[in-house]
Parts: sequence; structure tokens; C-alpha cells
Amino acid sequence: MQIDPYRILFHRENRSSELISKKAGTMKVTGSCYCGAIAIEGNVAADKIMACHCTDCQKFSGAPFRAVAVMPAADVNITGDVSEFRKTAESGNDRLQGFCGTCGSHIYATDPEKTLFMIRT
Repeated sequence: MQIDPYRILFHRENRSSELISKKAGTMKVTGSCYCGAIAIEGNVAADKIMACHCTDCQKFSGAPFRAVAVMPAADVNITGDVSEFRKTAESGNDRLQGFCGTCGSHIYATDPEKTLFMIRT
């Protein structure tokens, strides 16, 4: 059986996040920047993994969208020296953009109080 990638990405009944949410509710995610200086661990609700189409995500990724995992601060652990810059998003809200100062990998976007993280995937 051959799987059509377009159908998996764009047809609701085939989204993997929905399959995960039916089985587990949340899942553990881990990752790092390209050079390994920053590591990320977290627990994300399956329905909080999404494609963001905002202008910032389009510019950072060079694509029409970027996959993100949205997690409350209590559910994410980031180790390493994250560099940040503050920017006003197209919504008018201030955002902190976190990235690795060594390799330049984008790590997250968050509000200035760091209550909710959009982890870049």
C-alpha cells in the first residue's frame, strides 16, 4: 500500500496527531539545535502540534508554514545557552525568539513572561 504524503498532511482524518491523541493524549518530545549546544525535552498534547502560517514562521522557515509544538512552560525543559531577541509579531504582541547563538537554529517563540512556548520543529 502506497501512502500519499499530501493526503496525510492535509486531510483531517489521516493526521497522525489525531491518532496519537486517541491513544495517549500527550507524548514526550526531545530535540536539540543543529550543533547540540541546546537540548529540549517536553510533554506535548497531541492536539497542540500544528502548522503555523504566521509571517514570522514563514520567514524563519522559508516555507509557507512551520511545524510547532505548543507547550506550557511547566512542560518544557530547555538546557544550554539560548540567545533571544524581542520582536513585535504581526498580531501586535511582543514575542521572544529563542535561537542557538552558535549554529543559529531557531528553538522557540514565547511571550515575554515565558508562560507558553512554541517549540520549532
